[in-house]
Amino acid sequence: DEKSSSKQLADTILQDAALTSRVIRVANSPYYNRCHTQFTNIRRIVLLIGFKKITEICLTLSILH
Repeated sequence: DEKSSSKQLADTILQDAALTSRVIRVANSPYYNRCHTQFTNIRRIVLLIGFKKITEICLTLSILH
């Protein structure tokens, strides 16, 4: 939904522990984490990587599992 906020997306991801874990793993990969800082906060990850990209990552992870 175009009117969804980053907080709503993060809260939705947090409802699924497996998805949360996979998103954190992807966010900490060398491709997304170029500053080598360990990300653990989903809301921060959504803000840093971007709403659209996180949505795409979640969709891809859901399809793969």
